[in-house]
Amino acid sequence: YPLDALYLSWGSDPDIMLAQYAAGTRVFTEVMDPAPGFAPWATPTGWSSARDSGTSVSLADILSAVHAGSNGVFKGSGIRVIQLENGYQTNFGDWDINGKFPQGHKSLVRDTIHKGGYKAALWLAPFVVSPQSRVAREHPEYLLKGVDGKAHAMNSATLGGSYYCLDISLPEVRDWLKSLFRKISVEWGYD
Repeated sequence: YPLDALYLSWGSDPDIMLAQYAAGTRVFTEVMDPAPGFAPWATPTGWSSARDSGTSVSLADILSAVHAGSNGVFKGSGIRVIQLENGYQTNFGDWDINGKFPQGHKSLVRDTIHKGGYKAALWLAPFVVSPQSRVAREHPEYLLKGVDGKAHAMNSATLGGSYYCLDISLPEVRDWLKSLFRKISVEWGYD
């Protein structure tokens, strides 16, 4: 499946990094001609589990959305995407599916969402890590450290809890992120 562009940058001069980002984004806008062969997607229209289910999303919610679409509820809406939002994961940082989805990501995408005629989207916060996550336990060196050299959990009212942040200045963290996105798109099949 073709993927949307993902831009990651690191460096010591934010002005240079911002200029590099701006130069790169010109390819995806009407400011200049796009790269040869570039075909942007139309703005996707879809259903998101966050609106109806919040973090208590379950398989029944996804099945209901796919079923509603096949029964014409979405007729004329242009809905082409079903997005699984926050609440499916075992922990922030461990983006595997939890017990509410016993069939796993791959089957959910292939046998439910794609089979229903939709593209599958997945919400995640790739730089956020729960203290109890596997990645925090097995790779504490991946966590962003304060000036004291220790990782400090930050409280998030939005996400509801305390979380670490990944240190994307580390090559091994960037490799871990590349592997995560490869798994999401290639192995699990999210569009």
